[in-house]
Amino acid sequence: QFGLGYEISMQPPKPRSAADMQVAIVAALPGVGEGRARKLLRRFGSIEVVFTASEAEIAAVDGFGPKSAAAIRKILEMRATKSA
Repeated sequence: QFGLGYEISMQPPKPRSAADMQVAIVAALPGVGEGRARKLLRRFGSIEVVFTASEAEIAAVDGFGPKSAAAIRKILEMRATKSA
């Protein structure tokens, strides 16, 4: 049996700083990657304010529009299911 001589992690590395953790949490929203997460955090200042922002407020951020804002609000307002 031959291996690579090292392990390859199947999970992304954990965020290191508080700012990295904030970006990772916001980036988990639908259609939001790291760059767009940073835009939201710069505009709103904290995860809490991003998560409570209205659809119109999100759509007003550069790089976001009505469709992406609606998708974000939909997931934030969705109730947890039993499988979650």
